[in-house]
Parts: sequence; structure tokens; C-alpha cells
Amino acid sequence: MTYKEELPSQCPPDDATDKSLPSVCRFFPFPENDPRNFHSHHKLGKPTGNAGECRAKSVSLFEAGAVPDVLAAKRTAFFKKWKIGLLDIPAGAGPSKEAGTGHIDWWLYADFDPFSSMVCVYESAEDLKQAVQDAS
Repeated sequence: MTYKEELPSQCPPDDATDKSLPSVCRFFPFPENDPRNFHSHHKLGKPTGNAGECRAKSVSLFEAGAVPDVLAAKRTAFFKKWKIGLLDIPAGAGPSKEAGTGHIDWWLYADFDPFSSMVCVYESAEDLKQAVQDAS
């Protein structure tokens, strides 16, 4: 398969699987329909900390229920200005690997349009939290 980015050998890792990812979120630092919202830290030229090249070239997703905890543990003020896209990603979009605490690394296939999996865009984590509670 061909990916959105050129990946190093052994990437995605062997334990990454191509499966559906229902009710996952992506933080949107750019306007809602901007394709850069689905670029990796590496492609955007952002610092990747201690992440290896393979993880740096993945797109970070979060389980919807984990977003409030993620915001509490991270730089809340930094993320507060970002919208949150809720996605239902089908199998066939690219392999993913859960990294713990609700974080998911996702390597998109080149022919997959991530905007096709968009369910809703929330203005804040509070709005998302309320929607998750209402759906329960």
C-alpha cells in the first residue's frame, strides 16, 4: 500500500492493524476544512520529542472519551483554541496502533480522504464531552 507520507522501513509497525476506528477525535489547529489538519507532526515540521520517525509520521487520534483527560494532562490553554473533529474511520483507511491513554497512531493510505469520515466538529472539549454523555 501507498501512504500519505513516505515512511521508513518497518513502518507502520507489525502490530499496527487496519481496522475501523469509531468515535475517534483529531485536534484541528487549522481552519476546519484545511488538509493540514491531517498532516503528521513530521510533515508540519513540528518538534516530535522522543518519538521515533515512524511515530512522528503518524497522525495522532484520540478516543472520544479520552479527550477531556488528554486536555487535563496537557497544555490546556494551548489546545483550547483548537476545534475537535469527531471521526468514524472505516477499515481500509490505514493501519493504526493504540499507544495508551486513549492515544492512537494512524498511518493514512494515500487514497483515503480523511474528511470523508468526519461526523462532526466541536468547538471545545466541553461540547465533545457533552455529546459523548448524551450518546451514552
